[in-house]
Amino acid sequence: MHQHLFLSVHTTYLAKVSTCILTTALVASCTSMSESVAGQSDGPKRSLVDDFDYIVPILDEDHFRICTGLILKHGLVITAKHCFRDDSKKGNYYLAYSEDGSIDQNDLYIPVASFEYDSSVEGINDLAIVHYDPAYTEGKLTLKDIPLNFGPTPEAGAPLFSVGYPIVKTQNTLRVSSARCQRKQRSGKLLPSPKSPGYDGVLFDTDCPAFWGNSGAPVFSAHYDEQGNMELISLEGVITHTFDLVSNGDLDYRKMKHDAFGPYMTSNYSPLHQTVRLKEIIKAL
Repeated sequence: MHQHLFLSVHTTYLAKVSTCILTTALVASCTSMSESVAGQSDGPKRSLVDDFDYIVPILDEDHFRICTGLILKHGLVITAKHCFRDDSKKGNYYLAYSEDGSIDQNDLYIPVASFEYDSSVEGINDLAIVHYDPAYTEGKLTLKDIPLNFGPTPEAGAPLFSVGYPIVKTQNTLRVSSARCQRKQRSGKLLPSPKSPGYDGVLFDTDCPAFWGNSGAPVFSAHYDEQGNMELISLEGVITHTFDLVSNGDLDYRKMKHDAFGPYMTSNYSPLHQTVRLKEIIKAL
């Protein structure tokens, strides 16, 4: 993975994750958000959340966090392709799960059995599918069907919501939401640069705050009411890159902002309507 271009990176922070019984009734489920630290009440912000346990950190063989993934079904996780494609270690990977809210030697590290790029055609999207033994989560996490949007993407201005594990100042792995953000007008392809092989698939820009470690985090269509409650509508894609780059593919640090969690950039995402393999898997279930 490219440390400057992508919104994920190997870190030296030990992953810590809060957890409880997993439910993914996304169409009708609501959540409240607290500790808002970025933006105004009606603008994008990052907040701590204590639910969304089906969203997990992805760790490398040294148990350093590299990305975020979403458990779609027992044994099946969706994340970003670039979490794996440029990894020089080529080692083992894990998902982290803890019943007491922190990761230590007594908690559950779920070994990744295999991962595959969503399409064998280079550049068609930035999506990857992670497989693990479903016995690790069956009986621990109660899953329901997650609505996946394989159709048209939300129009510009449509409200979005994302949850991931960005690198934060506390050196803990915090489950952090990017709430009240929107899909922006801009969309396009990531052109090849010294820092990236580029992508032929279309990426959609957002104003969702994100940073390294958020790659692969789900991007949902959402509805916000006047009381600040949020209803998830459907899964749209995964956080992938940012368009805020300079010519060599590095982050344009002039556009970086900071909040109580640390630095952040706005992110774009690879939409599910570009999937190939995931559609085949879902149809077979």
